[in-house]
Amino acid sequence: MSTSFGGMGRRHSDRMAAHRAMMDHLAIHPADEDVTSLFADLRKTVMGCAQCVCPQACGDWVAQGHAGAPPWCNAAQAFADLNNATDRLAKARANVIPLRPTARLRA
Repeated sequence: MSTSFGGMGRRHSDRMAAHRAMMDHLAIHPADEDVTSLFADLRKTVMGCAQCVCPQACGDWVAQGHAGAPPWCNAAQAFADLNNATDRLAKARANVIPLRPTARLRA
């Protein structure tokens, strides 16, 4: 029984390693403060990778330098949605003008 669980753990680790590799490959690096807003999109990518039957194929895709997610990827649309949402939040943050400290009034 324990060997079954060990195998499941390794397969899960392989899938999550493929997920991390795909996030890097697609240059999806959400800011810490955006993670809560992106939770639903992040979850879709993780669940897609968790259900993948061949994470090694994604690893090969990334290693070969192909653009985007592979066409057979269960999470391809979720990665695209996450990428778009991450970009929108980063652009919105870049357009925020920080407040400058005001000069002290002399008495």
